[in-house]
Amino acid sequence: VFEWENFVPCGCFLWYNENSGMLVDYNSATTGCLADPRTQLICRSQGPEPTSPPVAAPTLSPVMAPIPSTPNPQTSPSTYFLLDKGIASVCPTGSDPVTQDECLVAANTVGGQLNLP
Repeated sequence: VFEWENFVPCGCFLWYNENSGMLVDYNSATTGCLADPRTQLICRSQGPEPTSPPVAAPTLSPVMAPIPSTPNPQTSPSTYFLLDKGIASVCPTGSDPVTQDECLVAANTVGGQLNLP
């Protein structure tokens, strides 16, 4: 996470290197952000606040918890969307920026088969 002021979009984005590599990053700047042809901004549709599922009681003995295959229950995977490369520096009207905490989950959700880290 960097403050990439005057260089890339604000918020969560995919960066495409010239060597075909890709990374997920988050720009914490809120002003001075630019659309860059090597980036794709990730945004979230606006909608009603999701509700969290009930939390199960903790177990008393240590066990290996399964790795969840679903994103954070606070945000439905269908609410994330990926803009075209280089077209925006901020999320469009009617959408919200993805938070830093949900950036990697959002990237994996919208990235589908992009082989993200």
